[in-house]
Amino acid sequence: MRLNAGTPRDGIVLTQGRLDALRKAPSDDDPVATAALSLLDDPLAEIVVEVTGPDGRRAAAFALGSDLCAVILSRPTHDPELAAVTPESVPAVTARTVGLGPAPYVDIPPLTVPEADIDALAVPPPQISPALAAHPVGTALRVGDWRLWRLQAAAPSDEGDGSALGARLDVLGARGYGWWVLEESAEGVLLSPTTATALWRGLSGVLG
Repeated sequence: MRLNAGTPRDGIVLTQGRLDALRKAPSDDDPVATAALSLLDDPLAEIVVEVTGPDGRRAAAFALGSDLCAVILSRPTHDPELAAVTPESVPAVTARTVGLGPAPYVDIPPLTVPEADIDALAVPPPQISPALAAHPVGTALRVGDWRLWRLQAAAPSDEGDGSALGARLDVLGARGYGWWVLEESAEGVLLSPTTATALWRGLSGVLG
């Protein structure tokens, strides 16, 4: 394994039992892999992004350190893969995982839908509610390579009492069709239009 800037490559495919075998290997076999494994056990912060789309589910789980980040990537029909990336690469790896890309800004008022409408997209086979089908996001859900992504980040607080600081970012949409930020409200889930640029800034803020 080597430390990567940008898209992970030369990662370790985690076939069954491979992670346990790596933990038992001599530390001088692969110093980067050893450091990544240590981070999994004791990270400074953790980030998990889970993505649902028409092609299945994928995820990226990051364990962050000061000079290195360990990431486990999961993709449909593939074994998980462990890679080591630089901390400044985390937003780019996340953006690639969620399929973030240019899309038009759809200038319409926010829409509130029941939380069950969003949850129904995350369980295969995804179900599109009438409210979402009638909304501009419905076009992406019907014909686009849409993505529903839920990102959570957590780090120990400075209080020293075991509590954690967290951030969350939930998004629905598709490259070329539009992106909507999802926010919980008393009535359900609020879909607000946004842009890829704003989402990139949000990722950089949450992950930076």
